[in-house]
Amino acid sequence: MRQLKKETSVISIRSPISGYVEKLSVKVGDAIKEANLVAMIIDRDNVVVEYLLPGKYSVAAKLGQKVIVKRITGSEKETTMGTVTKVDRSGTRYVRDLHVTASLSKPKIPLQAGLIVSVTQILGDDVKALVIPATSIVSTKSGTKVFTIKNGRAKLVPITTGIHTENEVQVVEGLMPDALVITQRSKDIKNGTLIVLPTPEWKVIGSRHFSQ
Repeated sequence: MRQLKKETSVISIRSPISGYVEKLSVKVGDAIKEANLVAMIIDRDNVVVEYLLPGKYSVAAKLGQKVIVKRITGSEKETTMGTVTKVDRSGTRYVRDLHVTASLSKPKIPLQAGLIVSVTQILGDDVKALVIPATSIVSTKSGTKVFTIKNGRAKLVPITTGIHTENEVQVVEGLMPDALVITQRSKDIKNGTLIVLPTPEWKVIGSRHFSQ
């Protein structure tokens, strides 16, 4: 009996996945058997998001399409990408919304079970849009802006943004296709700062096809 106590005191249970404990089904002193549920572990590297898509997009919605997931309480930069893995068109007798499931492999933002997020599904319709690197964005109290180069000096201009991906941002309003935008901003750059070209930190942006 003493030998048995000694052996059982060092027994440890290891999860086959890394994550965090969502639920404990046992407590100290409980006797457990081989098939007993001990704990529920949430795998943060493989997250599933479920949401409703309006029925009018039934024809356009397809498996494999990309989704952009954003935390409701986060900033515009707190987004991550996923892939549609299930589209349920059955709906109900009264609701014709599509029940969509998307999988996120190793999401770039912290997500946990029950968290409310905003989901943008890219349906594949190509539209001509202006895009800039996400690193160009300057968030201010008065709105979203970017530094452009005009007459050899930096100029902070307000813009209206559309779709956000991990690396790019769609500009809906505020920039011309031939604008020079500072894509890697430093703390030394302010309104009116003299800019000497060329340098790899400046990039001419232009319009191209952007999926939404």
